[in-house]
Amino acid sequence: MVRTLRLMWQVTPQVTSSDYWSVFSRPIVMRVRSLTATKPSKMPRHCLRFNVILVSRSYAQLRATFQEYAKLANKDIDDTIKSEMSGDLKDSMLAIVRCIRSKASYFAAQLYKSVKCMVTDNDTVCRVIVSRCEVDMVKIKEEFQQNYKRTLGMFITGYISEDYRMMLLALIREEWANKKSKLNCIENI
Repeated sequence: MVRTLRLMWQVTPQVTSSDYWSVFSRPIVMRVRSLTATKPSKMPRHCLRFNVILVSRSYAQLRATFQEYAKLANKDIDDTIKSEMSGDLKDSMLAIVRCIRSKASYFAAQLYKSVKCMVTDNDTVCRVIVSRCEVDMVKIKEEFQQNYKRTLGMFITGYISEDYRMMLLALIREEWANKKSKLNCIENI
């Protein structure tokens, strides 16, 4: 998936500053029509159009494009991607769409999935927490609590053990949970 994402970023031009000001303009409708006009049987061409639109526009333009797409196509862009793409390309496109909608929500979901599964996906947990701890961890924690009705600290405390848990709690700045973990460790001695 990482390779696919890299290729997608290299193939298309990035957003220019002049694009930012045309967020709610006529080109959005034209872009959406180009997506809805292409039949699923023309997959390579359809994927290319998704690729060009997803990685060459600003977040504000893309959010407006997603809303317009839902109106014209009578279905969400997520549903279209799921039904017309597969494999790493589908996963990459869905990741981009979800990050555009809300990075905090996307990373909260990644943390939930990687900790909740039968065997904790430590690579994903570590990657998300370490890469986001100084960027937007406060927003991710708020989104996590809103979506899953538990704090991220409580979730980590319930599923991850000992020193690894204390390190993760320190990175997400959950002091109360970290102190509680230390007390539990001392009581067990």
